[in-house]
Amino acid sequence: MRCLFFLAVLMFSSCFGQESNEEKLFHSKLKSIISSQTEKEIVIDIAEITDFDWDELFIFRPYTSGNKINESLGIQWSDEANTSVVGSESYSLFIFMNKGKVVLETFVPRSISKDFGFLEQIKFSRNDAKFISDKDNYVINHIKL
Repeated sequence: MRCLFFLAVLMFSSCFGQESNEEKLFHSKLKSIISSQTEKEIVIDIAEITDFDWDELFIFRPYTSGNKINESLGIQWSDEANTSVVGSESYSLFIFMNKGKVVLETFVPRSISKDFGFLEQIKFSRNDAKFISDKDNYVINHIKL
């Protein structure tokens, strides 16, 4: 039994590895905005909570296949084999790109971000990556400009 537990922990940690400082800061800011929400609705502007250069954001819902990710990005995603978004409903995958190159990829837990998994589109420009959080709804919606 201990062996199975150890293997499960090892597999989980290998899928996620160490978070970069950018990931930690992004997760922290996103969690802070959502958890401190007092108004009925708030705007989450992803550009305002990121401190690195990016021009496109891709948000993939749980159970998105590696092929769909590659097709959407237009490149062979290097972490396709390690993604848990393919088989997990607990995370959305955010991939930030700048000039066609991945600059940050992060699994965003629903526990800190509500649910970005019901968005109709996948790709957002820096100016268009604005979302609305309704205090009484677990689903995050895109603000169409």
